[in-house]
Amino acid sequence: MRYKRRILSLCRVGIFAALLAIASWISIPFPIPVTLQLLILFTMTQIMKLSESVSVTLVYLGLGAVGIPVFTGFQSGFGVILGPTGGFLLGFIPSAVLLSICFSKTQRNTIRFMISLLGLVPIYCFAVVWYTFIYGGKGAFTACVLPFLPFDIIKAAISVPLSVRLKKSFKSFVK
Repeated sequence: MRYKRRILSLCRVGIFAALLAIASWISIPFPIPVTLQLLILFTMTQIMKLSESVSVTLVYLGLGAVGIPVFTGFQSGFGVILGPTGGFLLGFIPSAVLLSICFSKTQRNTIRFMISLLGLVPIYCFAVVWYTFIYGGKGAFTACVLPFLPFDIIKAAISVPLSVRLKKSFKSFVK
């Protein structure tokens, strides 16, 4: 049974890393594109253990870093991570940690929505700091937070019922 759980864990990590890549390709073009990545991040951290959630983000970033086109616009490489969206991408790691820990403490959907919003803090902080480092201090908050906040609130709201349904599906595989 332990072996089966490990295999299922590896499969979940692979599935969600692929979903994260697919979500990055679905985008609304802006100077920094709006993607569905946070929907996947919010959903997976509600379903998975801390180690799995962090593994997904590391696998996703690693695949992109070595040249597999998993980033927005089918891009890849360290240039993308070091570019304007790098702060958002690197912010996925602390966000996954924070969200997984917080989600493991509650089952209430209204609280899960609020926790998802809390998960935006490290992503936005990394994005603003990164943007400031690249472009200077002016307009970082306006460029990295304000245009994305309404979309990200919607993604957080959608992730709660989506994760409930997916969690039930994953439980049926373990039996």
